[in-house]
Amino acid sequence: MGSTLDVIGNTDIDGTLDVQGNVNLQAELAAAGAITFSAAAGANTADPDVGISGHVAIAKDALVQGSLEVDVAAKLASAQIEDLTSGRIVLAGTAGELEDSANLTFDGLILSASEAFFLIEMIVASV
Repeated sequence: MGSTLDVIGNTDIDGTLDVQGNVNLQAELAAAGAITFSAAAGANTADPDVGISGHVAIAKDALVQGSLEVDVAAKLASAQIEDLTSGRIVLAGTAGELEDSANLTFDGLILSASEAFFLIEMIVASV
């Protein structure tokens, strides 16, 4: 086609919309089904595939197949970390990653530390 298509009013497409360039939306995008974003074969994937400046509301589960990077803060109502083991104390490891150790456990009653060295300093005031 090689030119610009301007549509004023609503447009229904009852098939696949394949876009070979940038898409700029100036209003809300609402979808009843899945929306899939991916880089084209051979594309420069160092740039983000999808740039969003504003609020994103997700009403159902979100599947992230790579890492999720949050630059400021994340507020979670709950978190399930798949590589942690029940009964082990969670600590911050290398680069702040959550990890646990078989050497530090708590079963709800007993705190256990194996292969540990404890230093207890007592200061006694003289009368």
